[in-house]
Amino acid sequence: MGRCVDHHRAFPGTVSVSNPIYVRLLVDLLESLIGAGFRRIFLLNAHGGNITPGRMAIYDVQIGHRDMADLWLAFSSWWQIAEPQVAAIEELQAKW
Repeated sequence: MGRCVDHHRAFPGTVSVSNPIYVRLLVDLLESLIGAGFRRIFLLNAHGGNITPGRMAIYDVQIGHRDMADLWLAFSSWWQIAEPQVAAIEELQAKW
């Protein structure tokens, strides 16, 4: 799912939504999971443009559920988690 990706619209099938709508979508998804009883939720991002709205959604939901001591929400991007492993791949290192 893409966030505001207007710069990719030349590619067929690109879907783009505004930041407020994307944040609202994430909030609604998180609220649905919480309503279903989930208390440990991790959102894994794969698009650079989704970092800020993803963090905003996490923040909004956390603020709304301050009374839930057992609620754990986290957000990260795959490249942050895999940075050491990706950096170790010799074929990906610049050859200057």
